[in-house]
Amino acid sequence: AMLFCERLRSTIESYDFTSGNDHESLTSSIGVAILDPQAPTDSKTLVRKADEMLYASKENGRNRVTLYDFSVERGASTGIDQTKLRRATET
Repeated sequence: AMLFCERLRSTIESYDFTSGNDHESLTSSIGVAILDPQAPTDSKTLVRKADEMLYASKENGRNRVTLYDFSVERGASTGIDQTKLRRATET
């Protein structure tokens, strides 16, 4: 999910939106929530956490993807390195 969202964010950022002589660039802020299969949660909670991550992306500089992993709540590690993820999507 993170790789897809980071690629989407990067594609939006690099796209030149053109209409006639007007050129616009856009950025996106994306929030992602990943379920922990060992600690299921309801859909409302999942959407709320993704929304919280969207606002965290905006508060931390915009044009970024922010992850909420439910397994972190119970002490597990996501193993996701944001820097490596960005480098991977740039190639």
